[in-house]
Amino acid sequence: EVRVEPPIQSRWWRLFVQDAWDVSPGTFLLVETFGIRAKPAPLWETHADLHLDPPCNFRERQSLGYTSSAADCLAAAEAIPQVDYLVWRGDADSSCYACDISARYNPSYVDLASATSWSLR
Repeated sequence: EVRVEPPIQSRWWRLFVQDAWDVSPGTFLLVETFGIRAKPAPLWETHADLHLDPPCNFRERQSLGYTSSAADCLAAAEAIPQVDYLVWRGDADSSCYACDISARYNPSYVDLASATSWSLR
């Protein structure tokens, strides 16, 4: 039997081992996890009814498909590295796409009703 206890630190877990082949019963092991949480969740700033101006170009843009809500679009972006702008086109076809706009000095926005966009803080 192996019992997992809450993390001691962000990447260390304490395991309680019972009747293991090469470990004495009742032993606690510290196990470092890899890949479970490679980085903290990004902090997104929401821009309701706004869109990046000019829009992302083909080098910056990555489609995340079509989502039923802005929240689903934001959730889809969690798995995408190197993204600092995200938009859900609730005003049009419910498309969701992410962009790497890190090369832009000072991005600006234009009004676009029913669109939701986010940028990293």
